[in-house]
Amino acid sequence: MKFIAILLIACALLTYGCAATVGVASYGPLEKSWRNEYAKHEVGLSTGVQLKYHDVGPQNGKPIIFIHGPGSSSRDWYLVGPELLDSYRVLAMDLRGHGESQHPECCFTFEDYERDVIALMDALKINSATIVGHSMGSFIAERIALDFPERV
Repeated sequence: MKFIAILLIACALLTYGCAATVGVASYGPLEKSWRNEYAKHEVGLSTGVQLKYHDVGPQNGKPIIFIHGPGSSSRDWYLVGPELLDSYRVLAMDLRGHGESQHPECCFTFEDYERDVIALMDALKINSATIVGHSMGSFIAERIALDFPERV
């Protein structure tokens, strides 16, 4: 009985993993794919955090920055981003303490996340961008729009 339960769980996880990637387009070769976790870039921010992020699409395209919700990562945006990759520079980060970014011991307020996004824009020399967020990411996007309207 225990073997059957383990087998069913393994099948469910395999099915979920395959279903999650069906229809997800990649951009360019696999090593630069939107959905390839190993294709992420890393940058040290002026806020002291090492951040992992995807940066795909034409570098001269209008930038769109995607901000995920709590307990999540840039992977939340894999199904959205491919539709934009021909025309826009699409960036999705793992916020501090999430995904593959640094997990510091402290400082996880909306203000800290907001400063990280602005620091990422500064590091990548992005003067302004469309900021898109869901859940907690929408509150961060709202703070950026209110505190740094010239950057949005």
